[in-house]
Amino acid sequence: MTYADWAHHTVATSTPPPAREASIIRLECTSDSFVSMPDPRVRWLDPDADFLLMCELWQDNGASLSRQDSKDLHNEGYRYCGIIEGKSIVALAAVWMYSATAWELAAVQTQQGNRSRGYSKAVCSFATAHILANGRTATCSTRADNVPMLRVAAHLGFRPINITSSQSRARRPIR
Repeated sequence: MTYADWAHHTVATSTPPPAREASIIRLECTSDSFVSMPDPRVRWLDPDADFLLMCELWQDNGASLSRQDSKDLHNEGYRYCGIIEGKSIVALAAVWMYSATAWELAAVQTQQGNRSRGYSKAVCSFATAHILANGRTATCSTRADNVPMLRVAAHLGFRPINITSSQSRARRPIR
């Protein structure tokens, strides 16, 4: 099965079984497969200067974020980028520096009223470019029914990978 066939099949058949949670698809992107989509609106978020904007975004998602939470995320290897319009973060992605050879594209989200405008592609491209520029393989894990993320990943050059159950257990949960 070609990657295009896989992506089409995944998008067409990604409804999870009703009694179980959708499976997780693990993807990777290398400098050979990456398709950059630079966007000048994307920038790194400063944990201090952008803290209130990040709190607002977390609240919009039904969660809270304290300054200690923010420091803990930073210490766990998370670095966030986003697009800010007005006084809100409209799209966000994180780089999770979880190993010496691979870093994860994580925490991708776009505010409800701003979807289907290319914002996720922009923040994901920015984060992936950073990962690859630092000599790491870019990885991404998402639910099989997360069709928008699968499409973004496919556009950027992410490919499905197989991870053994022991490797899967060795990684911490994605935030």
